[in-house]
Amino acid sequence: SGKEVYISANIAPLLDGDGNVIGGMAVGIDHSDRKKAENELKVQTAFQEELFEGAPEAIVVLDNQDRVLKINREFTLMFGYTPEEVIGKQINDLIVPEGVSDEGERVTTQVAKGESVNIETVRHAKDGTLIDVSILGNPIKLDDDQLAVYGIYRDISERKTAEKIHFFSA
Repeated sequence: SGKEVYISANIAPLLDGDGNVIGGMAVGIDHSDRKKAENELKVQTAFQEELFEGAPEAIVVLDNQDRVLKINREFTLMFGYTPEEVIGKQINDLIVPEGVSDEGERVTTQVAKGESVNIETVRHAKDGTLIDVSILGNPIKLDDDQLAVYGIYRDISERKTAEKIHFFSA
């Protein structure tokens, strides 16, 4: 029928009482469904990776102790850190300004409890530049177990500047 099939085969000789080969025996196992599932998983993973890397917002994935597991390109552009500089480090030590460290801890605690967070605040880049951001933090769960946390940071500096100008000119 032209259908591609993935099999594994074990082949063994059949011997007579004197040890002479009188035939062979083969056992084949069809792995087509597994191979199809593996290919579908590869495609899904590629889509998710492209979505993560190509997102217009800075994204960080954290473990349950707030250590950085992964960042995307936009995180590097916004905050100036490369993956090598941040992987394994505490996110609050990297980008939370001293004046709002309590807020950083509150956000960490809230998400650790399995709650989502959506706030507007300020964070700093590697060079110390302050950035007005909107943060969405969500737990990543499998069944009832929290595996990790993802944070999405959107730079809202232009909007905040426009609001200040509008306020002062009114």
